[in-house]
Amino acid sequence: ALEVGASTLAIACPYCMVNFEDSVLSVDKSDIIEVKDIAELVLEAL
Repeated sequence: ALEVGASTLAIACPYCMVNFEDSVLSVDKSDIIEVKDIAELVLEAL
């Protein structure tokens, strides 16, 4: 996602979300990309 310039990573699996959040933090890119559950994106779109 970082290589293509994505600003948001949409996740549907709670377990995967934890892993991706940890990954983003471990490479110190939390200011560049957000990890969000799909439900959060739907709520924002309403």
